[in-house]
Amino acid sequence: MNNPPVYNIENEHKLLLRIAQNDGVAFKLVFDHYWDRIYSMALTYLKSPLYAEDAVQEVFVKLWNSRQQLTAVRKFDSYLFIIARNEIISTLRKKIVHAPFYEYLSDELTEEVLAPDQQLNIKEFQTLIDEAIEKLPVQQQRVYKMSRLEGLSQEQISRELDISISTIKGHMTKALQSIRNQLSINSNKPTLLWWLILIAIKK
Repeated sequence: MNNPPVYNIENEHKLLLRIAQNDGVAFKLVFDHYWDRIYSMALTYLKSPLYAEDAVQEVFVKLWNSRQQLTAVRKFDSYLFIIARNEIISTLRKKIVHAPFYEYLSDELTEEVLAPDQQLNIKEFQTLIDEAIEKLPVQQQRVYKMSRLEGLSQEQISRELDISISTIKGHMTKALQSIRNQLSINSNKPTLLWWLILIAIKK
């Protein structure tokens, strides 16, 4: 009869092999060992216990669903944190879509919750974005502000400006590309947070 597995860093690879063979007990040991670390990471960026718990749950669901790949993993903590990072970015993208961009920057990504090497001046980014918006052609600028700052739908903008939705989409595509280009030129902060902000602009 096999002894029940226990977790320690020396036998982690053996646990991963057992998980790859559908061992739920081994999976729970890994889950319990890493849950707090992944949760803390998620909470730092998502600032919501509910969002963080959902993200952690999804991370381990993805880990279980791809368990056959664990046989080839040699540095598991890095492997797991890449999954976690991608899930956090995915969650942030969803949050950004449902919140005004400036509100998101001010309320969700304040410097106090960032690690020292990921800090940035939020006002600096707002200034860069404002400057990029002001450089847009007049119609692109109007469409962008009505969409992103006033929260109007494409249908509302179409009625307000008397232009087609396809034209609105064209203006937004060009405006977003121009703003991203300006931010890329003017920023010297290639951090995880910086890439999240670029994602926000893209969305």
